[in-house]
Amino acid sequence: MQQIEIALDNVLLNLEAAEMKKEHLVKLVFYFVGSHDIERRRNIVHHKLGEHQPCMTVLFVSGLATPSLKVEIEAWACNEQP
Repeated sequence: MQQIEIALDNVLLNLEAAEMKKEHLVKLVFYFVGSHDIERRRNIVHHKLGEHQPCMTVLFVSGLATPSLKVEIEAWACNEQP
């Protein structure tokens, strides 16, 4: 679960670097290798994002860029006003 926290922290740092906020997130895609505690993931996401709930997809894959990686998060954000 530590990799989920690190990955979400990286998403938030990238948003900050782009002068955006977590409220600009519109979609998160989680890629997991192996089994993961989905309830724990929900708690971590809620802790990091608060009440903001972008669309989320969870996919289980056979592998990522290196064997040590068990979590990858794809984040979509938009700061344009409709």
